[in-house]
Amino acid sequence: MFFKYHIVFLYIFRVFDTVSIKNSSKINLLLHSQPYGTIFTSVWLIRHGYSYALQQRYRENGWLESVGNGAVKRIGDQVSVEGPVYTLQNQLGLSVHIGGKSAIALLGRSHYLQMGISELILFGMQDEKLPKWFSEFDWGVKIDYRASGFLPRDMGMEIFPKEISR
Repeated sequence: MFFKYHIVFLYIFRVFDTVSIKNSSKINLLLHSQPYGTIFTSVWLIRHGYSYALQQRYRENGWLESVGNGAVKRIGDQVSVEGPVYTLQNQLGLSVHIGGKSAIALLGRSHYLQMGISELILFGMQDEKLPKWFSEFDWGVKIDYRASGFLPRDMGMEIFPKEISR
């Protein structure tokens, strides 16, 4: 009788142990799936197999922290506004891009402008709206979003480097 219960206990232990290893591998995959300094949207996470319950558990266990409804970042990750713009483009498929004086400064031509970026000018298509988590979070700069149908979606856009910031 003891032997039978011992085998059942061992089997249950192995099943939970396997689930634990699988979930820890899954969090490692997640943490390395996007460049540092970016945001994970809940829509993107769901699309890649991370349920709302799993997202909640990652927040509770100190892997992720919320930046607003529907968006999280790695705990301790330093996020400047360029990372979330990358997220808008690559996870949500928005045509949002940095323009105006902000684009000139990012291209290293800021010696033609005032020191530092206090305002970030973003352009997007007329039918696109910025998510609430992006609009309401304090990124350290004033966001000036201009929706327009003036230019084609992909005209003149440059892709940010893989490593946004660290």
